[in-house]
Amino acid sequence: MSKQGTPTMGGLIFMLGGLVACVVCGISAVRDGDYTHLMIFGFAMVFEGKLYLGCGTHKAAYPQMLENPYVELCAFNKGTFVRVRGKAVFDDRPEVQAAMYEAGPFLKDTYNEQTGHHHICFYLEDMSAMEFKGPEAIKLV
Repeated sequence: MSKQGTPTMGGLIFMLGGLVACVVCGISAVRDGDYTHLMIFGFAMVFEGKLYLGCGTHKAAYPQMLENPYVELCAFNKGTFVRVRGKAVFDDRPEVQAAMYEAGPFLKDTYNEQTGHHHICFYLEDMSAMEFKGPEAIKLV
C-alpha cells in the first residue's frame, strides 16, 4: 500500500468529519464464491483521534477482514466523495465499546445479550485518503 496521501492532522479531521457526517461507508474486501460484495457500514466515530468503524462479528466481512485487513472505504457527502485506504486494526477495549454505544445508541437494538450479536470496532492504520469532486482528485488528505 502506498504511503502517498498520508493524512495530516488537519486534513484527517476534515476527512473524518465528512465520513462521520455521511455514516455510510463501503468495504470492498468481502467475497462470496465468485462474487465480490460491497458491505455497508452504518456506524463511524472519531475516538482518540482515530476514525473508527465497526461491524458485527457474525457478518461475513469480519472473518475476511481478519484474514486480509487491507480495506478501502468510500463515503459521499454534499457533492464530494472521499476514498480511504488502510489496514483494519480491531479494538475491542471496553472504553471503545462504551464510546461506540454513546456515539451510536441505535446499535444497542441489534448488538446485545438478547440477540447474541457482538459489534466490534476497528480503526485504520497506515491510512491514506483522497478527496474527489467529479472525475479528478482535488486533494490528498
